Amino acid sequence: MNRQCTNPGHPRCEGNGFTLIELSIIIIVIGLILGAVMVGRDLLEAAKIRSTVSQIEAINTAAMTFKNKYGGLPGDLVRATQFGFAGDSSPVRAGLGDGNGAIQNQAGVDTDSQNQLNYYYEQGWFWIQLNQSGLTNTNVDVTGAWTASGCPVTAIWDGAGKTSYFPMLPLSNSFLFVYSINRVNYVEIADNCGMLTCSICRANSLSPARAYSLDTKLDDGQPLTGIVRATGGGGGLDGLGYPAAVGGNCVGAGGAYNMTYGPAACSLQIKPPF
Repeated sequence: MNRQCTNPGHPRCEGNGFTLIELSIIIIVIGLILGAVMVGRDLLEAAKIRSTVSQIEAINTAAMTFKNKYGGLPGDLVRATQFGFAGDSSPVRAGLGDGNGAIQNQAGVDTDSQNQLNYYYEQGWFWIQLNQSGLTNTNVDVTGAWTASGCPVTAIWDGAGKTSYFPMLPLSNSFLFVYSINRVNYVEIADNCGMLTCSICRANSLSPARAYSLDTKLDDGQPLTGIVRATGGGGGLDGLGYPAAVGGNCVGAGGAYNMTYGPAACSLQIKPPF
């Protein structure tokens, strides 16, 4: 609204713009708003990291409690059905519930040539039996349709249904997997990029900055040492389950997390207590 200038010496009488003081106030207000947004975003990210760490620690505790209570790990438990858990301990499915302490694929195999996991064997039943024990809620769905061999009836690729088969973390596109290499068990944080019958595709889900934050909370913050290590630096299925290459998107040339790279380039392999 235009007002008549009654004081010719006042700065307002010289034009219709803002004074320097008014502009300064506006800039300060905008800066405060932007700062609040950035702080809020950082707080939300920190909360997701803390929640992820808590979920991993809860699963570690639940798996150890399960082992002490039933005499074996979930998925690897011999004659699991006698305890009321879903599973198959028949010799037809060698490697499922064989009690050797390793969460393996069929016939004692750790991983296959494509770095894929198989849902039907111990790597999938781990989550089902842990969920059925009531020791923790892993958010897996055991009520879906299955084939006679124990695989999902239909293939799942990047749909909402894939969240039913492995625990989903607060971090976007991040799930938990369990497998063994040379009979040593690992928990992996990666993307569940789909499932074709019983074979699970995994992909990198963490930016180097997120991987560093998790590594710092759980271990030493170094991608190539300790109980938490970066894997899959090549992206997609390339290298998952194996150390990330130095000089790649996940791990920089100096052997530290490549914090300047923004997109998802890392998965994390964690050595659990079980």
